[in-house]
Amino acid sequence: MSIPLRMLSIRIPDEVAGRLLDELRQGGFDPHHHSADTLDDLERMLAEHWDALIIECSPARRGMLERRSRARVGQRHKIECPPAYQSVLEQVDSLLRTRGLDIPLLAYLDNAEHDHVVGAMRAGARDIICPHSLARLVPIMRRELKLLGQRNRERELLAADHFSQELDRLILRDMDRAPLVTEICQRIAELFEFKLVWAGMKEADGTVSIAAAAGETAYLEGLCVRWDDAPEGRGPVARVISQDYPCS
Repeated sequence: MSIPLRMLSIRIPDEVAGRLLDELRQGGFDPHHHSADTLDDLERMLAEHWDALIIECSPARRGMLERRSRARVGQRHKIECPPAYQSVLEQVDSLLRTRGLDIPLLAYLDNAEHDHVVGAMRAGARDIICPHSLARLVPIMRRELKLLGQRNRERELLAADHFSQELDRLILRDMDRAPLVTEICQRIAELFEFKLVWAGMKEADGTVSIAAAAGETAYLEGLCVRWDDAPEGRGPVARVISQDYPCS
């Protein structure tokens, strides 16, 4: 079975992107690819999930990603100058760090001269791809995805440990149940970066009442959840309650 892969290329020519995608498909990946050529494109696309970024950073293309504003000067667009960076890799790496994103960053170079490779690695690239070494792309991608999975698991364990400590602290405060459950929902949302966390109470009439919530609570307005055999009682929340066992 092919491995789904969401890949974002930055300033990669279409011909090169095609060769990279062919290499990934032959190596067992099912790539979903988009490209970004401006800073505006990149900032907008980083709101989505990506498994890897590949940047064209050959010496012949030393310029930074530009931001094209919508303000018009006569019939021309005003070009805003980006902050001073040593390379486009440094620019993108800085943006990822600012947003708290952990995405493997690969550099595409048209040659493998030592100084260029060292410069790319120092600027934030996890590895280098060159035209004569495309066969390295698949093992590099597999390695980076494995390492990313390990880092994600470590972050989850750390967040779980923090939550356990927070839970102990909240319980020791001897709070009433309602504010305690609300506080727990808020802490879970913050630690695990969930958009919505809510706690429900199993009622005798088969319904589930909302006891506390945190995050995008507007989703819960008018929500009908049941834990009995009614059609509304066959979702994941109902299974968790009726079976008294975590479900996915």
